[in-house]
Amino acid sequence: MMLLLRGRLLYPAILLAGLVALATGWYLSAAPTATPPHARYVEGVVGQPARINPLFSALNETDGDLVALLFDGLTRIDGAGLPRPNLAESWDITPDGLTYTFQLRRNVFWHDGQPFDAIDVVFTIAQLQAPGFRGSPALAAQWRGVVTTIVDAFTIELRLPAPSASFLTRAALGIVPEHLLAGLDADALFDAPFNRSPVGTGPFAFVELTAGGALLERHTGYHEGLPGLREIELRFFRDRAALAAALRNGEVGAALLADPPSTTVVAGLGDRTVFAAGTPPGLTATELPLGGYTVLYLNNQRPPLNDPLLRRALAAAIDVPTLA
Repeated sequence: MMLLLRGRLLYPAILLAGLVALATGWYLSAAPTATPPHARYVEGVVGQPARINPLFSALNETDGDLVALLFDGLTRIDGAGLPRPNLAESWDITPDGLTYTFQLRRNVFWHDGQPFDAIDVVFTIAQLQAPGFRGSPALAAQWRGVVTTIVDAFTIELRLPAPSASFLTRAALGIVPEHLLAGLDADALFDAPFNRSPVGTGPFAFVELTAGGALLERHTGYHEGLPGLREIELRFFRDRAALAAALRNGEVGAALLADPPSTTVVAGLGDRTVFAAGTPPGLTATELPLGGYTVLYLNNQRPPLNDPLLRRALAAAIDVPTLA
């Protein structure tokens, strides 16, 4: 799901035995008003950042919020969940589904002014595949066995060990700068100062990190054009109660809640909360549907599932359109 300007992606866990992940999030925001041309947006989040780096952001939700604003991947995921061009302006896929050739955008620059190219992509993938990688094991598994080849400075070939329908979605992983992180082993990368003062190619650039929040400013050289907001500030809160208090006091303009707001939270916000069409200066609660997967795992090595006829019958019995 892409949420407002944060570009935040929420991925559900994969469930066993055909269970469907049907979840929702709730987004509380100030009622819409005319946006000045140099606006500052302030959002509250529960938690503290640890490592603002795409290689490690799966370990911490607050890191993920910041990474989505600071870093770009080869692809981006649009509001319908489909991969679109980002740092890669186009790609070709071989008929066997194993080889992806990405044409990278030219004239893309890191926030420190250094140029982006294919070396950064290869470097990023190499860190995921490095012995002792300290990020999410699930993330490392997604890139295991992927062979990278630099065709030229703006063309890269990625060969997969097996076809993957989700590979272009996985390619939305943020790319990190080789020129700032080269030479670090897995432990040094995990504890690098970069993770508290990150440099990306995304729409917003890092300015300052304090115990109370992070300040970002728009990247004036962003390849998709000048962002509409001048600054984004994420303010950190220890728990949902503190975040609700900040909403009530007008300290922040918006917040994302994982679950529907409780009766206590709603009552605490008082007349600032409007759950239908509201008028300023109230808050509006918007229900945001998250993605869902239906997964059926079969052990083909054990009876009766080792019978191909039975597996075909099970496949034929599943009403896929109903589950979609």
